[in-house]
Amino acid sequence: MGRIFACDPVCVLPFGHNVPALSYFKTFLSGNYSDVIAMACASLPDKITRSREFVPFFDFYYSEYFSSVVRSTPDRPVAPGWFPDEQERQATSDALAMFDVYDIGPDDHIFHPHLDFYGAVGLLNALRDIPKERHPRLLLRFIGVMENASHSYRDPLQELIGRLRMALQNGVKIEFSAETHRYADMLAAELETTVTVTAYPEMSQPIPMREHGPFVFYCAGSARHDKGFLRLPGIFSAVRRRDPDLNIRFISQILPDAELKNHLAATRSLYAIPGVELQGSSISSEEMVSAYRRSHAVLLPYDVPTYQYRGSAVLMEAAFHGRPAITFEGSAFADLARHYNLGVIVRDEVEMVEAIIDMASEPRKTLSLRAAQARHRFHVDNSASFQTWLGL
Repeated sequence: MGRIFACDPVCVLPFGHNVPALSYFKTFLSGNYSDVIAMACASLPDKITRSREFVPFFDFYYSEYFSSVVRSTPDRPVAPGWFPDEQERQATSDALAMFDVYDIGPDDHIFHPHLDFYGAVGLLNALRDIPKERHPRLLLRFIGVMENASHSYRDPLQELIGRLRMALQNGVKIEFSAETHRYADMLAAELETTVTVTAYPEMSQPIPMREHGPFVFYCAGSARHDKGFLRLPGIFSAVRRRDPDLNIRFISQILPDAELKNHLAATRSLYAIPGVELQGSSISSEEMVSAYRRSHAVLLPYDVPTYQYRGSAVLMEAAFHGRPAITFEGSAFADLARHYNLGVIVRDEVEMVEAIIDMASEPRKTLSLRAAQARHRFHVDNSASFQTWLGL
């Protein structure tokens, strides 16, 4: 096939999942397209854009959400006319520049793997100024995070859905997918079209599970409130009372400095619990993979209302690495975990503690074989969904 532009304007932080995820998609797409252009935010550090072979292109539209980002604003013509806010003007200017610089046409695909509000509306605005015979095919993947990121609208997601429906009515070629079944079904009803379910493409080969030594649970990406940081002291303490010999251990992260000062008691509690290793609030991809190698399972005590429609990058990473998960009932990704047997679903913290004790007592070979089967089912279905959605 021809060219595909994998665009992530929110790929700006040197830590987290956006950078490695854009690389995963770039690698996956390179097997099916003649040219894959992975485009990130212009404010992403140069060292990363060079090593990952990303094009630093987009302005940063979300300073109100990520105040730590030092902006590197691209020098390009400003889109004329009236806009509800400057972020939408910036995003429209970027989209128009992309069409101009790369001479995008009907044989090209524009893919947003982590759809964001301004990246989407800027693209739709630009298409109004592009002749229809030059329109590319749009592949928009919803993940339930930055689609809601605008202070100019009471309900940004509904604003975005309304604009997408209007674009469809005007003949714009758009294919939709979402990271979870629940989100896909909701969007299908709102958009009045079909929405495919796509998780991440294959991230890695399985990592062999260590057979000897303590059983280690990894709380990857735990340095956030919505990922259950404040639940960890209670869960870890309850397990330690049941396991005073430290046969079960934990790897976690601490909160960023800006938030840490407001939760010193919880942090001190974690430091005081034997058998808990605390990493910094931001770690490299290499450090994360190293932690997976030392672990046997992942713990995901995520906030259920926040993840009502969202998937979990950590769950997908764990599945591909061959690690089972324990998480709460009610989130959209818990449905995914249940369907593919990616782990254990519990109702509350009491049940989570019991599940930790039970999982740690299972033979590791049994856990590894079960995780391999779950990974196989998940990968086969997900690959087929991507192939169908991309029209490959």
